[in-house]
Amino acid sequence: MASLVRLRHRKAIERVLQEGRSWSNALLKLKAAPNDLEITRVAVIAGRRAIGKAVRRNRAKRLLREAARLHLHEIQPGWDL
Repeated sequence: MASLVRLRHRKAIERVLQEGRSWSNALLKLKAAPNDLEITRVAVIAGRRAIGKAVRRNRAKRLLREAARLHLHEIQPGWDL
């Protein structure tokens, strides 16, 4: 099974937030921007006002990262999410 490559650098995350295309619903907002790599990288951000205390935010982030890992084969390579 492919491992999830996490997007960790602040500049890369800010680039996705500023330049990326956006999709949203009541529970989740997704931003995606193409990268020049052969891999898809994922970053998960959970706000305190939206989710609450740290334990709940961390669990939500873990669950979203696992969902992304399980569906990574369905995502075309070359994206920062």
